Amino acid sequence: MPESISIIIPMYNAQHTLDRCLTAVLNSKGKADQVIVVDDRSTDKGPDIAKTYPIETLSNKGPQGPASARNTGARRARSEWLFFVDADVVIHNDTLDRLRHEITAHPDMAAFIGSYDDHAFHHSFFADYKNLMHHFVHQHSNTRAFTFWGACGAIKKQIFQEMGGFDESFRTACIEDIELGYRLIAAGHRIRLAKSVQVTHLKKWTFLSMIKTDIFLRGIPWTRLMLRANHVPTDLNLRPKHRWSALLVFAFFPIGLFAVFMPKAAFLFLITSGLLLWLNRDVYAFFFRRMGFFFMIRAILIHWIYYLYSLFSFAAGWIGHRLSMQWGTLQRS
Repeated sequence: MPESISIIIPMYNAQHTLDRCLTAVLNSKGKADQVIVVDDRSTDKGPDIAKTYPIETLSNKGPQGPASARNTGARRARSEWLFFVDADVVIHNDTLDRLRHEITAHPDMAAFIGSYDDHAFHHSFFADYKNLMHHFVHQHSNTRAFTFWGACGAIKKQIFQEMGGFDESFRTACIEDIELGYRLIAAGHRIRLAKSVQVTHLKKWTFLSMIKTDIFLRGIPWTRLMLRANHVPTDLNLRPKHRWSALLVFAFFPIGLFAVFMPKAAFLFLITSGLLLWLNRDVYAFFFRRMGFFFMIRAILIHWIYYLYSLFSFAAGWIGHRLSMQWGTLQRS
């Protein structure tokens, strides 16, 4: 008998994407046993749109953040599995069928995370770049995952309850899903990256939104989480080659500056550039195949900038972690 699935969609001011999200869910080839939308006290027309669909709608006490909204939906869920989908995500027609297949094929798993597809809804350079990068990382990572993913992630309800759900101290979309994944792994549970379970992301990325997300909503808090848990995964975008690339980019820009005034430094500049291109040749070839040469050149530049601010994000997270530890020591003394 197929596993029962409750889809839980947290929503805050999602009037521009909710209709596409819910239409895809309700028209899916594999039907969900229950669809729950939890409004986190939106101030737009999102709640009115949700009420036009044959689904269950709940209202959070909020706004308290997606962690709280997901927990609210989970308490109402009746199914064996909870499938969390963000309001700016569109599932494929076969996403639920593929998820059920994964659940049946891997009964020892506590949770599954899916993958963004390679389609950018908003056709701009940064939307194409960010969505293609997400897709590439998901599709080229190990199936043994060490984090959970709230945008497209399923978990056994019983285990979710045992873990206490998402940490509601995260009051905005941040690393609340990653933190849950860390607790799952620490408790001995297993998470699988199901690469065939794909969704389309509707987010309209810009350079500023990318910087804000990568540094303040992911990079710094994730660094502090890794240091607190004393566990740095070697998958997704934290593999050794990515760490080496960040260090090379840190050296690349000053070497390039020296090369302008000191021609002898040009050779070292070329070596650094070559190493960066070689370490990341697979993703750059992917950009070339999908979007052509000129897109690839721009993507390489943005990717190197990403490595640079990721390194600073780690440094800021490390400093924040050390300061919090010292503050905790002072309070206990």
